[in-house]
Amino acid sequence: MKISKETQLVLTCFEKIHQTLRIEEGNFIRTHSAARDIVCLAEVAETFPRECGIYDLREFLSCMDEKLIPHENLDVNFKDNFVAISDTERGSTFRLIYCDEASLHPKGGMENGQPTRQSNISSYAEFKMSKQDIKNIIQAAKVVKLPVIKFSVSPGSSDVTLTAMDNENLNDDSGSNFYSYTIPNAIVEVSEPVNQYLEISRLKIIPDDYNVKLCDTHIYLERIENSPKMYFWVAWAVD
Repeated sequence: MKISKETQLVLTCFEKIHQTLRIEEGNFIRTHSAARDIVCLAEVAETFPRECGIYDLREFLSCMDEKLIPHENLDVNFKDNFVAISDTERGSTFRLIYCDEASLHPKGGMENGQPTRQSNISSYAEFKMSKQDIKNIIQAAKVVKLPVIKFSVSPGSSDVTLTAMDNENLNDDSGSNFYSYTIPNAIVEVSEPVNQYLEISRLKIIPDDYNVKLCDTHIYLERIENSPKMYFWVAWAVD
């Protein structure tokens, strides 16, 4: 089988989260952070013949590099105990042994700390975040060197305010630099103001359009429009 360039892009995103990869029989692949507080699930075009685990995702991607194997010659064959990555024109093959189950994340996403694949998770705010929204907040945060995003909602308002800020002044930003960005037309169900904090470095997503849900323990992002479909669960955290 071939691994499309779109799926390879997803795998490149996954590699930033963790070195291992779970491939499920069918068309789902998943990964998680080392602390298992970032989970990503993708629904890809390829249909995989078996469930298996890739121990070193960067190595797996490097074996498919077009400098080694032109994409039109690429053939990836998932055997019982290893994956064979071949150049059908030159007759060359890489063999990578699967990793054991203990190295992989349990199936599912993250709801109340428990794995799940369902996207109808309980949330207190829902909104759409465009590719440009994501680029704006990340670029602005880099310009003024602010590592944390605060997500703020208030009762009676349909706005979600994203504020890039210093992680040493989370409770009092009156004397600090910050960048504020408002996303309108959200569905907000809160009885009092709610602020949640997330380090920008934990938002390891492909810039695109997303449906976003703010939950008590994490932020959930579901890629829309473009393919492959991707689902992210990222626990709120600031180091």
